[in-house]
Amino acid sequence: MAIISLTMMGCGSLTQKEAQHSQNKQIALTQVESTLNQEIVQTGKIGEQPVGKNDVGKSSKKDFTSNSSATFRERNSFYVGSFGSLIRSIAFSPDGKTIAFGDSVGRIRLWDLRGNEIAKSPLGSDHRGAVFSVSFSPDGNIIASGSSSDMTIKLWDTNGNNLSTLSGHQGTIYSVSFSPDGNTLASAGRDGIKLWSTNGTELATLTGHQDWVSEVSFSPDGNTLVSASKDKTVKLWNINGTELATFNGHEDWVGSVSFSPDGTTIASSGKDKTIKLWSTNGTELATLTGHGGTVLVVRFSPDGNLIASSSTDNTIKLWNRNGNELATLTGHESQVASLDFSPDGNTLVSASTDGGIKLWERD
Repeated sequence: MAIISLTMMGCGSLTQKEAQHSQNKQIALTQVESTLNQEIVQTGKIGEQPVGKNDVGKSSKKDFTSNSSATFRERNSFYVGSFGSLIRSIAFSPDGKTIAFGDSVGRIRLWDLRGNEIAKSPLGSDHRGAVFSVSFSPDGNIIASGSSSDMTIKLWDTNGNNLSTLSGHQGTIYSVSFSPDGNTLASAGRDGIKLWSTNGTELATLTGHQDWVSEVSFSPDGNTLVSASKDKTVKLWNINGTELATFNGHEDWVGSVSFSPDGTTIASSGKDKTIKLWSTNGTELATLTGHGGTVLVVRFSPDGNLIASSSTDNTIKLWNRNGNELATLTGHESQVASLDFSPDGNTLVSASTDGGIKLWERD
């Protein structure tokens, strides 16, 4: 278990009160882990859990200089939620002003870029399990959330009102994603992939994967869908549910997939510690290696020139489209469970299992 070291003030020794506080936090974490550990290990989304932090806190800025123009600076760092509320998913709003994240106790919370919680959050307090995925609609008016224990998708407005609850999955939901036109929602989980209209009507069920589906994402034109699975494959689908291609090459489960903004390339990552780039016909273009652990998330920048990846090795890496490693961003004290680019591509937000969120700004 990873344990965050306490910053020592003054002469450096902990007071009895501080020591007791630390011990209480450790006991609380153990209780949280005991209830979540089985789900976490099975999904591969997050491995061992570290100690979290209660208070919002700022950290000093750090520079990360690459061998190209991919230079990002840590702009802000803060801790969210009560102790034990581990972050599972994070997303930028389309206007780039708000960050939504889902946590392990069933909440969706909204924060601004200064690290202040928006008063109208949290949303989703009636989810009965960890929120593995959050997604904004393209117009920013709806937030979708997918949960574990209650096996539902919930749609919210940004004032926290529950618009609808989508029921039909028979297992944990790991991913929700809006189509570019905002009219369709894709969801993925232990029992496969479903397509929904935003009024809550189930449109189709996509079958073909031999194990649970970790993530699903629409192409930029909205005509196709890509999925990643524990069965070690990536699949491409027509939105009518027809399987178009299967990408084989990963040596272990695949946890994340992302389309390039031009729609010509797909990135995938997983437990084999690699990122693979594919053409849409299934041809493997490149394999990116460098992470020391499972690659939990992979994302293209909005301009398509950068690829960001996060890992259980506590780092974020930046790559170009040719597969060259450009930079490594360090600072998280535990596994980096989720990340997302801002719509303008100038900011990267990352979330760790230590309860920390970091904002990285492009120089």
